[in-house]
Amino acid sequence: MKIHRSILSLIIVGLLLAFATSSSAFDKLSFSGTWTLSKEKSSNLPSVFVTVDEYNLIINQTSENISFQTEFRGRGQTITGPQESYTLDGTTKETKDSRGVTLKRSMKYDESGQKLLVETEKEFTGAVQLPKQNDSEVWELSGDGSSLTITITPKSGEEGKQVRVFTKKN
Repeated sequence: MKIHRSILSLIIVGLLLAFATSSSAFDKLSFSGTWTLSKEKSSNLPSVFVTVDEYNLIINQTSENISFQTEFRGRGQTITGPQESYTLDGTTKETKDSRGVTLKRSMKYDESGQKLLVETEKEFTGAVQLPKQNDSEVWELSGDGSSLTITITPKSGEEGKQVRVFTKKN
C-alpha cells in the first residue's frame, strides 16, 4: 500500500512538473513577423485606406520589448513609418514628431499572456489641428498564429471602433 502511494505521488509530481515546464497557456505569445492588412476582413477602417494597396505591420519582439513600424503602398508610392519601441510592462512612453504629434503609448499583456493591451493618446499641436485621440487596443493572434486581429476602441465609446485583421507574411 505504501509503495502504491509513493508511486502515485511520484506520478502526480511528474505530471505537475511536465505541465509547468511545457509551452502551456501560461506562455506569452509573440507577435513577431510581417503582417499584411486584409481590408476585406477588417471593419470600419479610416477612409484614407481606400487609397492603400498594401499595408504592412512589421513587428520584432523579445520577452520584454516590442518594436514595430508600418509600411503603406498606394498611388505609386511607399511610405514607411518610424520604428516605435516599447517595453511590455505597461510603462507609458511619450514621443513627439516633427509634425507636432505627441504620442503617449503603453503596452502590456493581459493576465493570460494571450492578448496584448495597448493604451494610446495622440495630441496634434502642429500645423494640422485634429481632435485629441484616446484609444484602447487589443492585439490577438488566431489559434494557429496565421492572423493578427487588432481591435481599436476609442475611449469615448464604441462609435469609431475599428477591427484590423492581418495575415502573416513571414
